[in-house]
Amino acid sequence: MNRYKGIASALALALALAGCSSLGLTTTSPAQGVFAARGIFSAALDVANRYKALPACGGMVVVCSTPSVVATLQKSANAANAVLDSAETTVKDPAFAGSSVAQKALASADAAVSALTAITSQLKTN
Repeated sequence: MNRYKGIASALALALALAGCSSLGLTTTSPAQGVFAARGIFSAALDVANRYKALPACGGMVVVCSTPSVVATLQKSANAANAVLDSAETTVKDPAFAGSSVAQKALASADAAVSALTAITSQLKTN
């Protein structure tokens, strides 16, 4: 029982921190923005992983996760990670320095991470 209270407390704290994150960060370059987005992604992924680690709902479980929510989290996290990887590659490439391509890569990363943080900020334990 204490184990689940600890998980619930950690999840609540992580959810609060993820909810405070916003991607409206002031950055001086697309590269800086993409790396900031990676940090926010990491925080949201931590929340998703903590939720996923909870036992599935049903039976006599006090704190649980819903399998369909876990599946949605996994899909969103995978998609966001792929977009972030691509954006990082783009903003590191000197050929795209100062171009609209780097700005578009940042915008894509921002949108992908925003989608994941929107989901994680709404998580509730049963």
